[in-house]
Amino acid sequence: MVKNSNGKNAFNKKQELLKNFLSNNLKKITVKVFVWSVLLYASEKCCLTTEDILRLEAMEMWIWRRIEKINRTDRLSNEEMLQRVGEKRQLINHLRERQAKWIGHVMRGDTLLRYSLRKNKRKEATRKTKV
Repeated sequence: MVKNSNGKNAFNKKQELLKNFLSNNLKKITVKVFVWSVLLYASEKCCLTTEDILRLEAMEMWIWRRIEKINRTDRLSNEEMLQRVGEKRQLINHLRERQAKWIGHVMRGDTLLRYSLRKNKRKEATRKTKV
């Protein structure tokens, strides 16, 4: 399970993101480096449920709205918000890339986890051929 509270705390500690003297590109880079790293810490090892994905997407939109100083009551759709910021939804894709890298890392090593992953893969292959 991904904890959004850690990401919100990391964002709130970076109060300079809400100041006007920084450019939007610098704000975006700062969010991706500091906030996303805290938000996605060790999440490549866990399975994501649809609820987790929805929470991560909501967190991503919350961050962009806070940077642009747009209130939730302003009735601005997520697509309009992303166009205003000049971004696409990237948080889930970034997480999927991290998961793929982690699986590759595990499969290169000689560990018990690698053995169990291969064993499960063989079981699935035999199930498919029997059907």
